[in-house]
Amino acid sequence: MEKNKRVYNAVSVIIDKTNSLPVIVRSTWNGFADDGAYMGMFEQHTFQDYQLNKSPSRDLSTAMIPAGFKLPVRNEPVPMLAAGSLAPDLKLTSLTGKDFSLGSLRGKTVLLNFTTDGCPHCVNAAQMLIRLYEQYNNKDFEIISIYQSDYNNVKTVARFDAKHKIKYPSYMAESTAAGTYHINGYPNFYLLDKKGIIIRAYEGFYTELEKQIIDKIGAIR
Repeated sequence: MEKNKRVYNAVSVIIDKTNSLPVIVRSTWNGFADDGAYMGMFEQHTFQDYQLNKSPSRDLSTAMIPAGFKLPVRNEPVPMLAAGSLAPDLKLTSLTGKDFSLGSLRGKTVLLNFTTDGCPHCVNAAQMLIRLYEQYNNKDFEIISIYQSDYNNVKTVARFDAKHKIKYPSYMAESTAAGTYHINGYPNFYLLDKKGIIIRAYEGFYTELEKQIIDKIGAIR
C-alpha cells in the first residue's frame, strides 16, 4: 500500500492441460505515474494454433515488406500558442446550457484548463486547480475547465466535477477548440492576463507545475 492505494504488478497464465502450453497471458499493473497520478494498465495476449514438432520452422528473417507498403507520415505536434499573443475567443456552453464567452472574463487573470474526464493526470491536475482556486478566490482570478463536446458530454463532466468536488466552472466547447488553441494532449493550460493576453502556456501536468503557476501569477499581479 502507498498513499492508501494498492500498488502491484500481477501476471496470470492460463495453460492448456493437453499440452502444457500457455493459452492466455494476462498482466495487470496499478501504481503511481511520475506526476503522482494513480494509474492502472491491463494487457492480455492470446496464443492458439500451436504447431508442434514441425520441421523446418519458418525462417522469419526472410519476411518481405509488401510491395507499395509505406509507413504513415508522422504528424509533428503543433507548438502551443505563444506568450504575448491575444487568446482566441471561444464559444462555450455551461453545463446548464448557457452560452459563455472568454471575452467576458476581461479584467481578471484567467487560467484555462483544457481537459477530459477520462484521464488520471487530469484528476491530479484538478486537485491542483482546487488549491489554486481556494488560494486566489475573490482576487480577480478565474479558473475554467474546457471540455470538447466530441470527447465528453454534460453528464460525464458533471459526474466528474461532483466526484472530485470541483469548485470552479466547467464548459463544453466545439471540436474546433483544440485546433484553435493547439491542444495536443490533456491536460493543457493557458494563463491569461487581465487583457486576455497569453502570459504562458503549460503542456501536460507535472509535479513542478503548481509552483510555476503561483510564481507566474505573483509576477503579473
